[in-house]
Amino acid sequence: MPLGRAEAKEAMTATAEEIVTILEMKINYADKNLVVENPTNMPLELNGTVSIMAKWTHNPPTEVEAKRAPTMITETVNFIPQVGESTLTGFYKINQSLAQQIVDMMEQPWYSESDLK
Repeated sequence: MPLGRAEAKEAMTATAEEIVTILEMKINYADKNLVVENPTNMPLELNGTVSIMAKWTHNPPTEVEAKRAPTMITETVNFIPQVGESTLTGFYKINQSLAQQIVDMMEQPWYSESDLK
């Protein structure tokens, strides 16, 4: 049976002691630019760009993790309004791609065993 909204929130709540790792992210840049326009100045193709800084650490962070700089992740996607792609659609694609990149990075260790000693 699916959980209700209140039950799901309660199931996902953790105390600070229960948290094993922390993923911190900060959006540095988000922009939309015109790539191609028609003779009447209507946009034919646009692109959207989002750049974030991400840092994944243990809780509490090791000494090496605390000193490590965050990783920059940037994604740019082109979208064409005339075929039905809106700005929302373009930025949705960007966010999907950023999420995939973050998951891929989390599947690879951001530290070595010597960092943990």
